[in-house]
Amino acid sequence: MLKQPCTPFMHAPKPSRVPSPRTHLSPAFPPVPAHVDAPRPLPTPNHFPKTVPGPTSQMMPIPSPSLPVFQHPMPPRKKRNKRPSKFPAIAPSPYALLHT
Repeated sequence: MLKQPCTPFMHAPKPSRVPSPRTHLSPAFPPVPAHVDAPRPLPTPNHFPKTVPGPTSQMMPIPSPSLPVFQHPMPPRKKRNKRPSKFPAIAPSPYALLHT
């Protein structure tokens, strides 16, 4: 019989205290993030342009090493398949015709 009076007594203070702080905290929390976000957008645009080239410069070296690796096997193939052409590599100078 002692448990019955304790149970309602314990439940009574909990519901009254829990909703009160939550109700006050709920409206208080939205303004806090709003104030925190308000000053952040101002410095963010200044840092954003600096942040954009950073990742871009970091991304550039990553594909660069992979490209030369793929290009290395290609030049030897071109050299192997190279066939002598009838025309000289260097075109004759037009001035040479004027002198003769």
